[in-house]
Amino acid sequence: MPRGTAIALIHRIRWKIDRFLEKELKEQGIDNLVLSQNMILYILHREDAKLTMSQIASLAMKDKSTVTYLVDKLAAAGYVRRQKHPDDSRVTYVLLTEKARALQPYFAAISERAYSAVYNSLTEREAEVLEHLLERINDALPVC
Repeated sequence: MPRGTAIALIHRIRWKIDRFLEKELKEQGIDNLVLSQNMILYILHREDAKLTMSQIASLAMKDKSTVTYLVDKLAAAGYVRRQKHPDDSRVTYVLLTEKARALQPYFAAISERAYSAVYNSLTEREAEVLEHLLERINDALPVC
């Protein structure tokens, strides 16, 4: 393979993963959410805690205004609710509602199928090398 195709391959893989996730969500009847909203729900499920907008923005690698917009949409759809910090009104937490918690088994099954699609074609050693190389690439790229 010629040198210089890594970025194109990473982009293509990301595109395929996004399409895979969209298809899986639609098959589970979860078609009223966009992938970026699902990312917010995934983070809240994974962390299993109330998080601030800044914490979500950092974990999602999105700017705070984008997260605010996505949380607004999720709140309007009944998937999350906001809670003010008791001592500091400038701090707002985001929490999952029962409607969102009911989606967790679907998210878990979809994640398992995605991981299987990626890792089933690799040996244990190949998976370790892949993750090591991706971590090195991630660490080498500046955050803009």
